[in-house]
This record gives sequence, C-alpha cells and structure tokens, in this order.
Amino acid sequence: MEPEKNAVESAEFFKDMENAQQNFQPRGEAVPATEETAATMAPEKPTVQDIQVALKNAQLYQGKVDGVLGPRTRKAIEDFQQQNDLKVDGKVGPQTWAKLKAYFGQLASEGSVKDQAGISQQAESSSGIKD
Repeated sequence: MEPEKNAVESAEFFKDMENAQQNFQPRGEAVPATEETAATMAPEKPTVQDIQVALKNAQLYQGKVDGVLGPRTRKAIEDFQQQNDLKVDGKVGPQTWAKLKAYFGQLASEGSVKDQAGISQQAESSSGIKD
C-alpha cells in the first residue's frame, strides 16, 4: 500500500508545481547592471578572464573568454586605453582596471558573453587569429 501512497503524493506534487508555474507572476523586470553596480561586482585584482569579459562587454574584444592574454586581448586592452586617455601599454594596471571594471558586470551585447563567470559559448571569429 505504501508505493501507492507515494505515487499519489508525487502526482499531487507535480500538479502543484504545474499550477505554480502557470500562476507565476514576476515581481519586476531584471535591470542591467549600472556602471556603479558593475564596479562593485568586479574583483579588486582581475584575472585575464575578468579582463576579457569586461572588454567583451565594452565591445572591444571578439575572441573567446579563455584566460589567455594573447594578441587579441592585448589589442583590445590597448584600444580601451587609447579610448579612455590612459597610457597605452597593453597592461591592465590600477588605472586601466579602475575604468574597465565598470564594464565587468554589464550585460554584453547579443552574441557575446553568455555568463559573467567568464565562459563564452561563442565560436571563434573567422579571422584566423587565436587568443
């Protein structure tokens, strides 16, 4: 008799879940991170992946978020530095990260970073340059 009781309880549970899904009312819409909240989400000392995520969100980096500081990543860093009146050296020091980290938590443009953990599902571009 016990298995029958479990089956009935399971059926009731799934019916309750179905009703909950049908009647779900969101409390509000998700809001993209602001420059202020993005900066508070950013680590104090970034990894290469953190830098790549921020550069991708700033639409300056098109490669994979793979943690490799290759030619594409360096070029994107230099472009960011030039656009932000920073010393152009391809290195992310305190001044560069102070400005770049504002892009860390922002939602990326379509086809860009899939999550902010730094793992991209995007295919490599056809330029042939690997990073």
